[in-house]
Amino acid sequence: MKNSKIEIKMNDKLIQSLKEYRNKYENLDFHFSNLIINKKLFELEPSEFNKFKLADQFRLVGDFNTSLKLYKSVKVNQIPQSFKPHFYFYFAQLYYDFGHWKKAKLYLYKSIKLRINDTAPHIYLSIILMNEGNINESIKVLKIAKRKKGDLDEVYFNLAAKFAILKDMRNALKNINLCLKEDPHFPKAKSFLNDIKNYINYSKVKQS
Repeated sequence: MKNSKIEIKMNDKLIQSLKEYRNKYENLDFHFSNLIINKKLFELEPSEFNKFKLADQFRLVGDFNTSLKLYKSVKVNQIPQSFKPHFYFYFAQLYYDFGHWKKAKLYLYKSIKLRINDTAPHIYLSIILMNEGNINESIKVLKIAKRKKGDLDEVYFNLAAKFAILKDMRNALKNINLCLKEDPHFPKAKSFLNDIKNYINYSKVKQS
């Protein structure tokens, strides 16, 4: 799953400063390079928005404690309304990485409630619901994700898997075909398609 992209407006002086930093650290690991850039950005423009972007960069390099400390200090009412769904989603990812399902679920619901146009929060939430044994709610969340932008192939694959668990092979077949339509090379999708077809054929033979 890919992180949602967020664009921000920066003045020429700030852009030049960040370009110099990027050139200086371009040979570093991608996430560490971005961490340095975001630290510099926050120094130059210490807004709540830039703080939450910095918090997520700490998450991406594995410094969860620093990330959590920064996230908790963000004044959410100062985050632009259009970015709040992403703030809650990124915060949820931190708790997800920690294995704190209850808090991750809370922030995923907040992100979805604010109508984030991204499949990723729905996929994360569906995994948590599935782990809790709530397969019907998990399917409901994924059905909403079909109307969003992002990894639709992953949405359809997960739907196919859940319908297969329920032995609803008609819907499983429908969704795995949609997955392959989105991405003919989606990992394990073709073998899963064959498994579904074999199950359907076996069931027909058994009933005859």
